[in-house]
Amino acid sequence: MVSAGLFAAIAASAVIHVAWNVAAKRVSGHMGVMWLGQALCALIMLPFGLYFAAASPAPPPMAYASIAFCGLSQGLYIVLLSRAYATGDISLVYPIARGSSVALTALCAFLLLAEPISRQGAAGILAIGLGGVLVGLKPGAIAAGHRASLVYSLLIALTLASGSLNDKIAVSMVHPVAYMASMFLLSALSTLPLMLKGHRAALQDALRRHKRVTVIVGPGSMAAYLIMLFAFREGPLSYLVALRELSVVLGAVAGVLVFKEPLGRRKALGIAAIAAGL
Repeated sequence: MVSAGLFAAIAASAVIHVAWNVAAKRVSGHMGVMWLGQALCALIMLPFGLYFAAASPAPPPMAYASIAFCGLSQGLYIVLLSRAYATGDISLVYPIARGSSVALTALCAFLLLAEPISRQGAAGILAIGLGGVLVGLKPGAIAAGHRASLVYSLLIALTLASGSLNDKIAVSMVHPVAYMASMFLLSALSTLPLMLKGHRAALQDALRRHKRVTVIVGPGSMAAYLIMLFAFREGPLSYLVALRELSVVLGAVAGVLVFKEPLGRRKALGIAAIAAGL
């Protein structure tokens, strides 16, 4: 089960997660901003990661494989998210990516981690996942030219589900701070060749015009992620990931209020389904 304190922590992570995603969407998923945000997190986290790594027992060899996988998947996530926001609305990308990942994560946790899921829990997870899809999937979205953003959203969902499963395993072996410091460092380094080859102008533009957004995107993603890593030590993966989909509701509201996206009957029904699932 999930305690009230753990639920409050997940809710805080959801609010922070939506905030930095709104900032990222304001600059259309600017690749320079996304990468510099990761690099900034790596610089901030490195001394703390070294401290906690030195103060903790030596991790088993499997932990290093988990760290490597996490760093590479985080780099892939940033690239996919940047392209998704460049091609689609936040009210489409965010709910579909997050909602789809809920069901995938629950299935993986049940099959691979043998996490028990009650009937009520399964019903809640299903309602949250379906609600997310309802919020994001627009009638005729493929015909209207949103095919690319839909594909990116589903790829993000796969990346999130596999990453969450890996995180749950890893934080049982490695201190969350050391783990996250390694993740951001590997993420920044693994995508650096891509940035230097094809996005050098985007980096220069981000440094010149989007420093404030970069500071929101980078530390924002860091704070939201760190809360989740500590939560993974305390509760079941499937429930925690599902609970954080409170962010889908907040993201839909942000889409309406900040980006003036329409709130129709379908989106309202999806929000209600997520609330019921929560």
